[in-house]
Amino acid sequence: MLASGARIASLRLESRIGRGGMGEVWRARQDGLSAPVAVKLLHADPARREDRARAFLVEAQSVAALDHPHIVSILDFGLLTEEEAQGVGLWPGCPWMATELLTGGSLRERQPSGWPELRGWLEALLDALAHAHARGLIHRDLKPDNVLFDDAGVLRVVDFGLVLQLDKAGTEAPFSGGTPVAMAPEQLSGDWRRQGPWTDLYALGCLGWRLATGRWPHEAAGLPELAAAHAAGRLPPFVPRLALPDGVEAWLRALLRPAARSRPAPLLAASFPARPQRGGPRLAAEGGAARAQPSPGGGLHPQPRRLALARLCTMAAAGAEQEAQRPDAAALAPTRGLAGVP
Repeated sequence: MLASGARIASLRLESRIGRGGMGEVWRARQDGLSAPVAVKLLHADPARREDRARAFLVEAQSVAALDHPHIVSILDFGLLTEEEAQGVGLWPGCPWMATELLTGGSLRERQPSGWPELRGWLEALLDALAHAHARGLIHRDLKPDNVLFDDAGVLRVVDFGLVLQLDKAGTEAPFSGGTPVAMAPEQLSGDWRRQGPWTDLYALGCLGWRLATGRWPHEAAGLPELAAAHAAGRLPPFVPRLALPDGVEAWLRALLRPAARSRPAPLLAASFPARPQRGGPRLAAEGGAARAQPSPGGGLHPQPRRLALARLCTMAAAGAEQEAQRPDAAALAPTRGLAGVP
C-alpha cells in the first residue's frame, strides 16, 4: 500500500494526486530540489503485469525522446528495487516515471472564452502532435483528460500509455484501448496496422468539435452503436456555442472523415481558419491582433504553428496515400451514401 513518505530513487512521495485503472500519480519531492514533481506508478493484477509493464516502459521511453513545450516533460523513470518495492507495497521491477507537475487542471475543466483561445489550444495541440509524429509516435488517446495546463495556462499533452511506435509497426502490437467518443474508425476496428498520424488528426477533430459545440460529434448508448456512427461519418448539425470564423466547421468536418485517406491534405493547413466568424456575435478586429500575438494556451508564434500544421497535414496525407495503395484498401472505402462530408 502506497504511503506518504515512501521513497523511490531520490524521490520522496508526499500525497496522492489521482488513481486510475492502471496506476497512481503522486506528488513528490526530489532530494536537493524545491519544485515538486509528479510520480506515476503502475498498478496491475499479477496476470497482466507483464503486458502492462511493457506498455508503461514504452510510454516512458517514448515521452523521454520528446522535447516540446506542449508535451509533458519526463524527468526520470526506472524499475523499483526490492527495497523500494517493499516500501511502497508494490512488486520488485514495477515501473515508475517522474514528470513535471502540472497543477493548472485539465481541458475537461475549461471552456474556451472565444475563438482566439480555442485557436491557441488547437494550434498548440497540432504543434505537439507534429513533434511526436515526426519522431514516429502516435498518441492514440487525445481527449480532455489528457490535456493538462501549468500554472501559467500553457497546455501539455500527457499520457502516452497507448502510444504506437511506427518504427516498430508490424513487429509489436501496441496496447489496445482508447476513448471511444474520440477514436477513429480504424482504431475502433482494432487494426493497429492501419493507424497513423491521421488517427490522431481524427481525435483532434473530435476534441475540437466538443470544445466548439459542447458535445462530441458522435454520441451513442453503446460501443457498437458508437463504432457504427464513427464509421458512417454522418455528423450532426454544427451548432457552436461561441463565435467562430468562417471555415472552422469545414476544417473540423474534414478531420472527421471516416476514411483515413480522405482526411486533410497539405492544402488544409493553409485554410486553418483565421478570419472573422459567421453566425453569432461578430469578433471585432479579431483578424489582426490575434495573429500578431502569441495565442492563449500557446507560447509559439503563429508562423511556426502554421508550419507545424502544414507538416502534420502533409505527413497525414502521405500516410493516408500509402494506406490507399494497400491491396486490401478497397475494403475500407465507405459507400457513396456513407462518405461523411460531401
